[in-house]
Amino acid sequence: MTDAPMTLKEQIVKSFSLLGRRERWRGLIVFALILITSALEAIGIGLVFPLIKMVVDPQIVRQNETLRALYEGFGFSSERTFIIAVVIVMVAVTIVKNLVAALNMYVQFDFTRRNELLASKRLFRTYLGMPYLAVARRNSAEFVANIYRSVRIVFDSTVLAVIQLVSELLVVTAVLFILLAISPTSTLAVAGLFVLGVGSFYFAISGRFSELGSRNIKMTRATLKALQECFGGAKEIRAHGRSSFFVAHFADIQNKNLNVYFSYSLLTQLPRLALEGVTVIALLAVMLFIMLQEKAVADLMALLGLYAVAAFRLMPSATKVLFLLGKLRNSRAHVEKVLASLEPYPEFINEPVDLEAAAEVDLAGDILIENVAFAYVPDQTVLSGIDLTIHRGESVAFVGASGSGKTTLADIVLGLLSPTEGRVTVNGHDIAANKRQWAHRVGYVPQSISLTDDTLRRNIAFGYHDEEIDDQAVRRAIRLASLDGVVAKLPAGLDTTIGEDGVTFSGGQRQRIGIARALYHNPDFLILDEATAALDNKTEREVADAIQGLAGTVTLIIIAHRLSTVSGCDRIVFLKEGRIDGIDTFPKLAAGNADFSRLVELADMKVGKG
Repeated sequence: MTDAPMTLKEQIVKSFSLLGRRERWRGLIVFALILITSALEAIGIGLVFPLIKMVVDPQIVRQNETLRALYEGFGFSSERTFIIAVVIVMVAVTIVKNLVAALNMYVQFDFTRRNELLASKRLFRTYLGMPYLAVARRNSAEFVANIYRSVRIVFDSTVLAVIQLVSELLVVTAVLFILLAISPTSTLAVAGLFVLGVGSFYFAISGRFSELGSRNIKMTRATLKALQECFGGAKEIRAHGRSSFFVAHFADIQNKNLNVYFSYSLLTQLPRLALEGVTVIALLAVMLFIMLQEKAVADLMALLGLYAVAAFRLMPSATKVLFLLGKLRNSRAHVEKVLASLEPYPEFINEPVDLEAAAEVDLAGDILIENVAFAYVPDQTVLSGIDLTIHRGESVAFVGASGSGKTTLADIVLGLLSPTEGRVTVNGHDIAANKRQWAHRVGYVPQSISLTDDTLRRNIAFGYHDEEIDDQAVRRAIRLASLDGVVAKLPAGLDTTIGEDGVTFSGGQRQRIGIARALYHNPDFLILDEATAALDNKTEREVADAIQGLAGTVTLIIIAHRLSTVSGCDRIVFLKEGRIDGIDTFPKLAAGNADFSRLVELADMKVGKG
């Protein structure tokens, strides 16, 4: 994306590029219905002029060649019955036109809904599939706002707005064509006056719509961010007695947000007032113009009636055209935002990508880390020269001071980060080239488990539909995570709702639910990142015992500050300043590495011989 704002043409073209390929043919149906509706509008208004003339002077039926041909061709016996027939035709045209318009409205909204759903899924897939660092560096409020609000505005205020704009402009064109055919001079004069007045008004306020669109994005994101942060830190806010500060902070942001909405709502209503004034002036001008021509009474009445009916029909269309043009300008920033997220990842734009679909690759074996280096930003290396083999079924701990690179190394092994140099392979297969397959072989337990306000079963079988959940696998995971006793005491067992973030469970129980979740799909490798760091000593021991009970059944990679958690691991990998400073069993490393020995002393641990 460039810094220069999109042109209106670019905005429309790029918005329509988001339509699903299989949905685009529905657009042809929409535009076909628009054409039919416009034609029926023109026919209905076109019948007004002869009808009024016939009502004022029935003899017109026999004097006008076209009317006489219809009168005689259909075998009417009197002018009165002919006029009644014309009225019936007008009523029928109006009913059919309204039915077609209702169908058109349904098809338009359904067309927009379908494509909005596809685009929302596509954007959601993009955020889930984009590089981990790209996600980690952005605020989640932006993702939520883009998916929930910006996509809706793109389709409501650009795609649907363009469809409705075309519809209204075709109606206006059809009506003007009828008026030009009947009274070209007065129609051109009125149209010129109308375009001048409305055009001047639109150009005066159009820039304001674009500005409000950009502000709306910022304020929506700020509102969501404030709410997420407040509810996420609700416990600390209460404990510190700072509720009033956060309420005032939210109120300030929401006030700015509502001011944007107020300004936008006001701007969308002003065109109606302007158009009413222009319409009244135009009708008065037409009336004076027709009177000065000294036409026959029937012609005078018919023309005035025609222009009155046309004005009655055109004023809502003209108001809507201005409103839709304003929506287009207002939605430009949202279009830019959505496309800025999608365009770097073209594989997600046109067709849905199945994140799970992938060819089978044998990734059960030793992990070979070869000369791996990594930097979050250029010239600031976090890891360098990492060479390590982790044998299948082995338990290995990554240990080191804060900033030593142990979590970064674990994230590389997990496949979340791609090394700047070197590679990680399993059975000769580079995991960077087989990320989807690797994800099915690895279980991951973070320090803070994200639990949903749902049943225990669904939290363990995370990301599976009810009909896909294997209760035998759930119970196996519960047993391996030492959760059997906890589940046995629950009133509803696996169907117990655990509350938001597992609020009804203790810290240790939540961690063990996280371990059970990681074990549900029977992984070959299990990575635990500071999984016991936030627990008290007793709970940490319980969770550590559950982890050590897994030794030999899966390959364990444990990242820990507390050395007591990893003392039973087969090998300790000690990292210092982004490099491996020592690898050995816990006792041997404590005896042979001075820096690691100091960590052991600080932890006040007694080390046996080994």
